[in-house]
Amino acid sequence: MRLIAGLCLTFLCGVCCAGHLGYLYPGGARAGETVDILAGGQNNWGCRTVYVEGGGVRCIKVDPAANVPFLFATQREYAKKAVRCLREHKPRPPLPEKRDDWRKCVWLDRLETLTPLQMDIFLRGIYTRPNPLQISPSIAQKTIITLEIDPDAKPGVRYLRLMGNGVLSNPVPFFVGKAPEYKEPGFTPPYEKPVVQEVTLPASLNGQVLPGETDIFRVRMEKGKPYYFKLFGRFFKPYVGDGVPGFFQPVIELCDEKGVQVAIADRDGLEADPLMVCRVPSDGVYLLKIRDALYRGREDFVYRVECGTGEYPRPPRPAAELPDLPRREWLPGMAAESPVLVTGELAPGERRTVRIPGKKGEVKVFQTLARKIGSDIDPVLRFFGPDGKLVAENDDDTPEVLLGRGMHFADAFLMVTLPADGEYILELAESAGKPGKYLLRIDRPRPDFELVVAPSGIETFLMGIAPAEVLVRRKEGFTGPIRLSVADAANLLLCGNTEIPPGVTKTPVTFRVVTLRRNQPPAPFRLLGTAKLPDGTKIVRSAVAADPAMQAFAYTHYVDAPRLLWFARWKGPVTIWDKQVVPYKIAGKPGATVKYTLPLGGLPPDVEFGPAELVDAPAWLEVSEVRLMDHYAKRRTGVLVVKFKFRPDAPPGTVHVLQVKVPYKFTVKNKDNQTRVSRNDISLPALRIEVERTRP
Repeated sequence: MRLIAGLCLTFLCGVCCAGHLGYLYPGGARAGETVDILAGGQNNWGCRTVYVEGGGVRCIKVDPAANVPFLFATQREYAKKAVRCLREHKPRPPLPEKRDDWRKCVWLDRLETLTPLQMDIFLRGIYTRPNPLQISPSIAQKTIITLEIDPDAKPGVRYLRLMGNGVLSNPVPFFVGKAPEYKEPGFTPPYEKPVVQEVTLPASLNGQVLPGETDIFRVRMEKGKPYYFKLFGRFFKPYVGDGVPGFFQPVIELCDEKGVQVAIADRDGLEADPLMVCRVPSDGVYLLKIRDALYRGREDFVYRVECGTGEYPRPPRPAAELPDLPRREWLPGMAAESPVLVTGELAPGERRTVRIPGKKGEVKVFQTLARKIGSDIDPVLRFFGPDGKLVAENDDDTPEVLLGRGMHFADAFLMVTLPADGEYILELAESAGKPGKYLLRIDRPRPDFELVVAPSGIETFLMGIAPAEVLVRRKEGFTGPIRLSVADAANLLLCGNTEIPPGVTKTPVTFRVVTLRRNQPPAPFRLLGTAKLPDGTKIVRSAVAADPAMQAFAYTHYVDAPRLLWFARWKGPVTIWDKQVVPYKIAGKPGATVKYTLPLGGLPPDVEFGPAELVDAPAWLEVSEVRLMDHYAKRRTGVLVVKFKFRPDAPPGTVHVLQVKVPYKFTVKNKDNQTRVSRNDISLPALRIEVERTRP
């Protein structure tokens, strides 16, 4: 009984979680085609359509694909025979007389009407049983999406999100191409000979690397011609949370029909997704092999290979934003007054020095800009004082917020307060053994900040609260407060605390929709941060939209999304009263207990609130009581009271922004008058907790 109750609770909690989209297979389609896509994810049962960021792609339908149930011996053998008869164009065999252990199986009932993709899912279900230890819950839920690509759709990357019933998943890239599309053959039953797909170039190849699998394509090639094979694998899912290493490491290899290797690639410069450029020694058919570097495999190890002749049409690299400073080319023994941008090129193992005059107390900033301009070098900065002793050094300037797909932040950064008057030596060295260009910034501090907001899709409902997280990367000594505001969204407001306290690098925020029309599609908006610098200059920065992703059980990254979207349901369970000023500030002295009240609407008659959950709360703060007052069942209103207790050791003058969730439960009846307990939680507005100073 406890196990059943636990499973039910897990399911109910999962329903309340945001939707997650783990992969799309195939990862692309040709313009003018209609294609079925298999999507793996979690908490997407309510999704009935797809939101596409980018034109030329339309969703025709979305069908949840139930997992194939475990079939006992008699039913499983019958299913295998029925499939074989269907594939050999024979009538279905008669049902056996004894069917006591048979289970309901919609796949078997609809066998004659299954699509090729559905048939592949069913074949894998009856012929293979995955190891439970290898099953990843984050991609276990399957959905089949039918997409229509316009004939004139522009080639490139689109981003797809599953959407519906208050769920807006994270975006996953999807390619639109012009070349013929090839897909690895589906599951082959043991009585059939495996098929190796033969392709004609140019082409786009699509596949999945499953456990222990190496995918093979036959490619006809001519002697002397240049060929390229660009594989996209990690591009689709840059981080895997429950695997080591925490991402797909694809390898692409070309062999002749005797198995002799002609070419192989496992990288493309700094990218993990390889590019193989080659010529073949003779005309003929060659085998193109794709696998994981460690022979791992998962359903979300999806890949796409762009194949062709000639030079690979590499997309143009986005122009890097570089500081607008005077430039000087490096010369031996040079001295540099700030601000300046020193340019040059380093050989492997080379060291270069710049003389820096300075005065005691002066603050200097030294920064390399090598990876930012596409250079392969790994620079190291060392700063020596007038006495020749090392003052500071830095190899990798790893930011507090790991934003994007990069995992190695090779550029170096130093901000140093000079300890004495005199001439200092700045040394630039290369530690990766590679040649490349560099830019060396020698400057004063320029305080600034960057904002990241996660998730990239804000899900809420009318008069409800949607929590999110804002992360701050403070640059070059900036520690001031940052005021947050919403732009380009008239119906969406920040609810609760709207200021990031001084020095804070991570804070919760909450959004609220005040007006809404039915069937309103997702709408883009911006979250702005405004701050004043010590010299009085006002700066405004727009937050980058991102979604959290874990790498190898340990490291949290934020994968940037094309846009920040908000999406709302018409109705929700418990709401905040309309047209009221929502309290968000709680102030108290050490040892005090402070009461917080929030008027609510939409309350069920028998609602019960449970203990509050404080997210990332300081040790000196706790909740002593949660109760509902003035509950009027007919009007479905009430006042939620939460009492916060400041411990005696709470540090006076401290400011902390807090996210609070309060779970509740109530009884619902279905059309047959059967009752069940429904559970959910309400997020309070982002609370600003202030510890007041005590008078002596």
